[in-house]
Amino acid sequence: RAFYYNEFEVVGQIGKFQIHTIQTLYHLLYGLYDPNKKRYALFSALYQVKKLKNVLGINQTGADKLYQGMGLPVKFYSWLVQQKGIILMSGESQSLGGRSIWERLAKVPGIFVFGYDMKKRESFQIDIDDFFNEDIYSGDVEEDVEQIEKERDDLSQQLYINDYHPDSPEYRRLSREIDGLRKKIANLHKFVDHVTKYVYLVAMKGRNK
Repeated sequence: RAFYYNEFEVVGQIGKFQIHTIQTLYHLLYGLYDPNKKRYALFSALYQVKKLKNVLGINQTGADKLYQGMGLPVKFYSWLVQQKGIILMSGESQSLGGRSIWERLAKVPGIFVFGYDMKKRESFQIDIDDFFNEDIYSGDVEEDVEQIEKERDDLSQQLYINDYHPDSPEYRRLSREIDGLRKKIANLHKFVDHVTKYVYLVAMKGRNK
């Protein structure tokens, strides 16, 4: 709303769009303004990441329906990284649309995208040619959990239907397999919890190949 009260500063240009910005109490707000239509094409709310100098996290970015499909988020993020020298960090969760934006951002010449674990304070490399198969999205792992849970339930059903004696080899074999699957599920749940809380994508100036 502050943009419409002319409290902003013009800090750059992307094509026909003016880049407006204003600092609020908690966020640095950006807007891509179309002077021809006198409307904002994109808004983005960024925040300073604690204990990481010159790193801005993305709280929320949204494009006006009239301007969707123009690749404005990628163009805006590229401008932040390349023109302002900002190190950009992804939000706490990634939608499919958000994943696609980061995949395209990772392929922009002169921008380097990598993963960062906030808890371990460690960075790790991302394969930009196989971006969607990287284990940085909890949703992918949750699908694995569902599959393993189905395998566990199928084995449990075999035990129930066949009514094996507890001392029989079949009972012991199935029980071991079920216990193994339970442990695997528990470990995957821990992984999902860790990724959701601590693992982010980061974009900065650098070579992406």
